[in-house]
Amino acid sequence: MSGRRAPLPLLVLAVLAAVQLDGVSPARHKRYLHFPYGTTLRVAFSSKWSTIFDWPNSPAFWTENVNWGLTYELPNGTQLLGPAGFSARRDRRDLYRRLETAIDSTGLVGRECMLRSICEAPQFLVPGDNLIAELLRVLLRFIPADGRANSGPYDSAQHAGARGLDCQHLYRDCPVSLLGLLLSLRQT
Repeated sequence: MSGRRAPLPLLVLAVLAAVQLDGVSPARHKRYLHFPYGTTLRVAFSSKWSTIFDWPNSPAFWTENVNWGLTYELPNGTQLLGPAGFSARRDRRDLYRRLETAIDSTGLVGRECMLRSICEAPQFLVPGDNLIAELLRVLLRFIPADGRANSGPYDSAQHAGARGLDCQHLYRDCPVSLLGLLLSLRQT
């Protein structure tokens, strides 16, 4: 048994490493699990039962499927470290990119049509006109950057529209005014 003794100095070092000399143990920081906005947990259960019936002329099969799905939106407790405007601009840019992808799927140039719509919004949409026009105006109004002028193509499009420039000429790769089309559908 004498060959299996733990060395005393190693044990003392381990204890000193675990506890500070002043008697206070090191603080343990809380850990959190944050999920990106919109993350969902999806669980699916699928079950299948098959039965064979032996009929006199030919066998018959009977199959039953049961499918259950559950979608749960995961909690998002993320707190912003910077000003909220930067986050709102990022979210709006993400929305515009998704709309551009949807417009691309119709055969139009999504980026140009989105920029044209942002440009036309200050010219076509009057505040307080009606609910649809107000929703479109809020959607297509790019939030100004704090003191930064012209920080991207969406800012440029909004400023061009606010100055009354010809959006059709600026964004000629988009042959149709999507905003004009939406407003004409509203009137019919």
